[in-house]
Amino acid sequence: MCGQWGSLLTFPLPGGTTDGIADLVVMRTGQVLLVYGAPGLGNVRRYDPQTGSLTGLHSSTDALGLFCGAHSQLGDGRIVFIGGGAGTRTAVYDPMATVVFDDGVNAICPGCFSARAVAPTGRFYPTITTLADGRVLAVGAGDETLQRIPMLYDPILNQWVQLPGAEHCLAGPATCPTIPYSDIKMSIYPHLYQALDGRVVFVNAGPPGAHAPNFTWALTTAGGGSWAKVNPNQVIKDPITGNPSVMYGPNLVLKLGGRDLNGVAADNTPYSIDLSAASPSWVSRALAQHHGGSGSGLDVHYYLLALPNERIMALGFEQIQQGSPPIPEWYHPVLNDWDDLAAVPEAPNCVVNCSGNPGTFVRGYHSAAVVLPDARVLFVGGTTTESSHISNTGNIFSPPYLFKSNGEELVPGHPERPTIVSTETIIGTGSTFTADCSPGSGATSITKACLIRPGSATHAMDFDQRFIPLTFTPGSGLLQFTAPATTKQAPPGYYMLFVLNNGTPAAPSVARFVNVWGIVEESVSVSASFSCNQPSISFDVQWDTTSPTTTVSPPLSGQDRVEISCAQAPPPLL
Repeated sequence: MCGQWGSLLTFPLPGGTTDGIADLVVMRTGQVLLVYGAPGLGNVRRYDPQTGSLTGLHSSTDALGLFCGAHSQLGDGRIVFIGGGAGTRTAVYDPMATVVFDDGVNAICPGCFSARAVAPTGRFYPTITTLADGRVLAVGAGDETLQRIPMLYDPILNQWVQLPGAEHCLAGPATCPTIPYSDIKMSIYPHLYQALDGRVVFVNAGPPGAHAPNFTWALTTAGGGSWAKVNPNQVIKDPITGNPSVMYGPNLVLKLGGRDLNGVAADNTPYSIDLSAASPSWVSRALAQHHGGSGSGLDVHYYLLALPNERIMALGFEQIQQGSPPIPEWYHPVLNDWDDLAAVPEAPNCVVNCSGNPGTFVRGYHSAAVVLPDARVLFVGGTTTESSHISNTGNIFSPPYLFKSNGEELVPGHPERPTIVSTETIIGTGSTFTADCSPGSGATSITKACLIRPGSATHAMDFDQRFIPLTFTPGSGLLQFTAPATTKQAPPGYYMLFVLNNGTPAAPSVARFVNVWGIVEESVSVSASFSCNQPSISFDVQWDTTSPTTTVSPPLSGQDRVEISCAQAPPPLL
């Protein structure tokens, strides 16, 4: 069984626009935010993949120009947008905001979008990454003069700061020979991952080789920022663009394919790196059968998706050499092998002028793909040849782990599919938490569990996706899981909790959303006003540094004695 694609989905265009969906953001509600590729507008819709319902258009002047920008989930589950056609604007979308009017075409949602601090510079094709401390790092490419200096956004203080010590060059030393780190070359949407040691690693650089030598670089945000080589002994090729990557485990990254900055196809070998190694190096993996340049054509701009069963799905394409569209496939990191999946259905090759016989196309550039909470995959968009408009259609893929050997689909609620009956919803790092799990008939035990950070995808880039396996004792009923050790492993925010059984196939549950946040335990001095006017006191306390009623100064680090003042109420005594 190679999985199965669902019927064609059509998402109506916003009035007066000509482009479909170029971005997808999975939210803590289980809904997906559809971002339409309409330059100059802030057009989004909420889509519920379970019911198929589509909440009417939210158009906001606070979020103008979301196209070709970036988006990431904050610690409280809101979505921050920067850059693209929005220029220096920053906007936050609240998935819990109430829609007060919706006629299926237009909607009024006063709290959906809110304008935030103006960024120091505008960015086109930027990358943003939510870090362990809840701040958001922005590193961008596309404009050599504006985007050399990384920036940090603090959502609590609503403040941007630049990292001038980390100024780098986008196109190489010949373009800007006098600035720091002039040999760090980047293209659009650089792929960045925070490692367990706190550094943020840039993984787009090409595979090992002597041509146009470069290195893998890591950014440190402290002290105004700086870059350092991850492994000064491993020379790699020029940075490449259009290649996907995925963090498929703590400190583990896989990348594949793409092309260099001159448009030349990159090496077609997948490479992985373990950032925990003493000397981290890119290691070649088994050749993909259809992606990264193997087979009849060379292709770029596709996705690597971390699925609940630990496999990695390669999906989508844009050809740079003639060949047939690649068949989706998935990779097993432990077995180091690839298997074919069902071919993507072709879609109407039109967006606006769909009369007559427009022909078909296969989704490529300007497509978006994410893993859904029910363990399926949503794939939308792609640029058609009709005046290069972006498609407003999509399909949902059910992977092989959702089918029995006789072809029967294990839909949500199927008796042979595992179920998370209930779980704790707030998880402190380094703690344990419980979930009540049923393995389903035909299985005797829950054998695997994982957290997957909800996807936030555009342009072959997923700003948020990461896969975190969980340790626990296999069984059924009330199970105790060990949470990620730190927020460097699991940046604060909402995650999809999946469990898998020992059936045939080993099927995943529908996910439950849990919020991961950092617990800090330290002896602190707390000044607080009580009705009895008691004096300042010292005691051991736990607090959530993302709480809107708590101000922590100075910023937290390992041995700091921290003064806490509470705007509305003192922290709870434990």
